[in-house]
Amino acid sequence: MALLSERQQLAQNLARSIGQMQGAYVVNVMPLAAGAHLRVHVEQPHCQDVRGVIEGWGWRVVDCGNTSRFNVSDGTMRLTAIYEVQLDTERQEVQQDREVAATMEAIYGKKR
Repeated sequence: MALLSERQQLAQNLARSIGQMQGAYVVNVMPLAAGAHLRVHVEQPHCQDVRGVIEGWGWRVVDCGNTSRFNVSDGTMRLTAIYEVQLDTERQEVQQDREVAATMEAIYGKKR
């Protein structure tokens, strides 16, 4: 079993909490891929309530349109909002000083 990154653990916990809300479904495969954000389907009429709770937790929520979702409990299709909960992406250290120095030398013919 692979160890989850801090971001993946956060995504799993957040997905679990969102999934407990009425009409809300996290549709990402877990563990969350690097650079991905949580995609959430929320059935009407729960959209504003779910979005408000997630934003109340301090997360940025982006509206990605609408779709329909089959509801197993009553066999109907429901209008569903698609949200993306923006999670910070993991950053990889880049040795920019070397790159900047090489670029400056290439452009100006001297080191910075």
